Amino acid sequence: MNKITPRILTLIAFMVLILVPVSLYATGMDKVTGFPTPESILHDIKSRGTRSVLKDLYDNETVWRSIMQGIAFGNESWLKVAVALRPGSDAGASEMLALAIGEALEHNSYGVLALATQSFELSEICGGPDVDDIRYDSLEFATKAIELRIAKVASIKDSSLLTVAKMCLRYLENSKKDVARFYGSHKR
Repeated sequence: MNKITPRILTLIAFMVLILVPVSLYATGMDKVTGFPTPESILHDIKSRGTRSVLKDLYDNETVWRSIMQGIAFGNESWLKVAVALRPGSDAGASEMLALAIGEALEHNSYGVLALATQSFELSEICGGPDVDDIRYDSLEFATKAIELRIAKVASIKDSSLLTVAKMCLRYLENSKKDVARFYGSHKR
């Protein structure tokens, strides 16, 4: 009978912890980043289901962070991923998706309002930035982000989105008060 050596155990652990999760997306990995592409994620959602895919993505912090960044940049493919992941998300993942969609207003407000409002409430996405994010660690930085979002949403001229854009602008204006109140009561 063969003995299982520590070296074999290490190899098995590596395969289980690293190779198995990565193999789930091997066919749809971005060749530059090594992370799943929007297309591969959407394909996996169709074949395996939203909750299963979301769990795998969320459990890998590095992959999840890259997905949040993709969504936050407002690329239409990534916005579709956020919309597709939303039904399977719990409180933590749902909040992170909404914050990333909100940040995407700064880059592609038209796409956000046209796509994301299918799955996200305006009150979730048309607000201030995540005050726990070090990029917004002051009233000045958080307010600048809100002002940029307001400018981008106000620039929407498509008549089919004007009502939604006006409602979003109201939420964004109100978020300035919330952020000011937060930083007024939480001196950093």
